[in-house]
Amino acid sequence: MTYDIAGSPITLTVSSLRKVEWDTLRTNFFAVMPPGVLDEFAASYITSFHLPLGQEPLLNRLVSDYSNFTVIDLSALMEQIHAIMSKMTHALEYVFAFSLLAGVTVLYAALVATREERVREATLLRVLGASKKQIVSAVLTEFFCIAVLAATVASVAASLLAYYISVQVLNIAYHFNGTLALLALAGAALLVPFAAWLGIRGFLQQPPRQLLQSS
Repeated sequence: MTYDIAGSPITLTVSSLRKVEWDTLRTNFFAVMPPGVLDEFAASYITSFHLPLGQEPLLNRLVSDYSNFTVIDLSALMEQIHAIMSKMTHALEYVFAFSLLAGVTVLYAALVATREERVREATLLRVLGASKKQIVSAVLTEFFCIAVLAATVASVAASLLAYYISVQVLNIAYHFNGTLALLALAGAALLVPFAAWLGIRGFLQQPPRQLLQSS
């Protein structure tokens, strides 16, 4: 490998490589040279130190006294990174909420589209002796199973996609968020049957004779 140091090329043989851990924010991106190879070249030095909170004016005096110093405040950099990550998290939360709302809306539209069939089925069940409670229980159980199945499939698909992006694309460790998966499962198990109940509650208040005549 040939390096260009201030216009002076130098060719060296790479004997070994190592993996760089970029997430540590340490100076671990060095190319280690044999002793004496770089003695004739000008040098720049790098170091790191911990500065307690409230001592930021010390950096200003340091740069003022030594104009050739370049100081990088990693705490300010980390604050900006945390702020960006927080904004991304909020954006994903809004997208998740919008997706959930859109799913409930689509479900409600599907209920409205199949309203006549469900009314006819429920009417026949009531004529045959089924109570309102039994009909509501059957509908809620049906949509509860649909919600659990849909949430499980969505959680598995999202986890697999997150694992692929983390490991194969970003090359970072993947951690399964079980809490989020349980919250999504619980939210679907509550919202989907509730939306189904909203769609059927109206005709349950009508007598079977009136429903048969209207159909």
